[in-house]
Amino acid sequence: MDDSAQRSRGFTLVEVIVGSIVLAIVTGATTTAVSNLARAKSVSAARQQAVERAHTAAAMIATDALRLVRDHDLYFTRVVIQSDTRKGKPADDLLLIVRTIEPVRGLFGTPEGADFEVQYRLEAIEAGESDDRDGFAMWRRMDPALDEYPTAGGVASVIAEGMVSFSVEAYDGQEWLETWDSDLDGLPHGLRIEVTATDDRGNRTVVARRVVAIDRTPLPIDTSDGDEGDDR
Repeated sequence: MDDSAQRSRGFTLVEVIVGSIVLAIVTGATTTAVSNLARAKSVSAARQQAVERAHTAAAMIATDALRLVRDHDLYFTRVVIQSDTRKGKPADDLLLIVRTIEPVRGLFGTPEGADFEVQYRLEAIEAGESDDRDGFAMWRRMDPALDEYPTAGGVASVIAEGMVSFSVEAYDGQEWLETWDSDLDGLPHGLRIEVTATDDRGNRTVVARRVVAIDRTPLPIDTSDGDEGDDR
């Protein structure tokens, strides 16, 4: 057989079968790699969304706790924790009086005062058209303090969606307590904050925690008995 006849010869059946098998293996491996990459990207995006939500809420609550008004007269300061649950998960309510230059309504950037009520709570949000899951959002209410209605008024806004739970505890120097009212208990030694959030599809859940120490203003020394000490 001459060279021209060999060059015009087609593939044998065995060669076609082997080539098809190799092509199938390469195609399958490529498809699997692309699928795994897309899945990893989706998982990473979901976790990042949950992380941002949880840490945004926890950081803002901790920042307000650090700005807590500390005064020996308990009329001018407030820390109230109400323990509650939603769908079997903690859904507490936190009320603080904080000192800040942040305006409530943002008119010309001028604050309405020095001290403000700041309240955090979870409120249910209905599922959208593309999502059949109901969830919660973290709401923050802010209002100039020391008015007639300490638990109402002002402006409330959502600071983070996808909330699963919200827990706050106060430390009395010996143990962490689920409820607190500074009108009765005075200022706590610290607050422990825990926020759990998820992504839009509920595939990833992240917990953010903060512990805030509170430097309390000591009560004035009682000198009503007339004993003012040595004059040295």
